[in-house]
Amino acid sequence: MPPPRTPGGNAFMAAPVLFACGLLVAIGVLLLLTRMGGSADGERLEIRFEAPCLSGGISVGELIAARADAIGLGEPVLTSAGGDLLLTATMPGAKDDATTIPALLARTGALSIHRPGDPSALITTDRVTRVSLEFDDSGMPLTRVKLDLEGIEAFEAAAKADSAGSLEIRIDGQTAAVRPNGVPLEDNAVDVITGDGPTAERMKRAVDRSIILRHGPLPCTVRVRSVQPVAGADAGR
Repeated sequence: MPPPRTPGGNAFMAAPVLFACGLLVAIGVLLLLTRMGGSADGERLEIRFEAPCLSGGISVGELIAARADAIGLGEPVLTSAGGDLLLTATMPGAKDDATTIPALLARTGALSIHRPGDPSALITTDRVTRVSLEFDDSGMPLTRVKLDLEGIEAFEAAAKADSAGSLEIRIDGQTAAVRPNGVPLEDNAVDVITGDGPTAERMKRAVDRSIILRHGPLPCTVRVRSVQPVAGADAGR
C-alpha cells in the first residue's frame, strides 16, 4: 500500500481542481460585469414598448428603468409617445443588443413554484423578498430567490408531503429548474440552477433571470413594437 498523503500532498492534488473552480468564477465575474453594470459603449437605440397598463398601479416605466440600470445601459431616457413607452439608451456593445436587450426588458419576470404538472402555483412572486446572483461550489452560476415566512412554510410543507418527489420552479410559465424535495432549504432561499450548456450561456441565463426577477414582475404583458438607432448618436456616450 502506498504511504498516506501528507497535508502538502493533498493540497498539491487538489490544486488543479481549485484552479479550475477559480477560473470558472473569474470567467463568471467577467461575464456578469459585461452583462450587469458594465460600460455601455454600443449603439444608441430607441426602443418602443406597447403595454395596456402604462397608467395606474405599478409603473411599467419604473420597472423597465430599474432593469435598464441593472444591465448598465448608458444615459437611459424614458418618454411616452402616442400611448407607448419609449426608452432611448446606449447599449452594452454586444452584436445582438438590438434583439436581446429589448426582449429582456419586456419579459414579464413572474416566478412561481409548482408540483410537477400542476398549473396551480404553491408560491408566487409576492412571496419573494430578495433575488441575488451566486455561484455553487463548482463555480457555476445560479439565481438565489429568498422567500418570506409564508413562502418558506408552503415550500417545506409541499416538500415534506412528497419527500421523494420534486418541485418545479417556473419563470413566466416555463420550467426553469426542477428541485428535489429531499434537499433542505438553506438560508430560506431556493436556488434556481442554470442547467446544462456552455459556461457563457449559463452565466447569461443566471444574470438575465436575476435582472427580471429582482424588482418584481411587470404588471401586464409588454410588447416591443420597434427598435431603431438614434440618428446622429455616437456610441459610447
